[in-house]
Amino acid sequence: MYYRSELFYRLQTELIEQRAQLYYSACKMSRSERVIVTSTDETCSIWISLRSPNIANLRPQTQQESTSASQILG
Repeated sequence: MYYRSELFYRLQTELIEQRAQLYYSACKMSRSERVIVTSTDETCSIWISLRSPNIANLRPQTQQESTSASQILG
């Protein structure tokens, strides 16, 4: 995703019922990373800046996976 002259990578997607947990993870990550939260009628996602020094340690996340973005980034 392109936003304000910066590219972002979709790190995690959850069903909309899990939005509070996803939002909490995004808030924790935002202390050290540039993140964006987006949502549709059915899902919500965390996006992280491709300029992040942690991007090499990340892997795609979906609602089927149990590892949250905050656990990946420590």
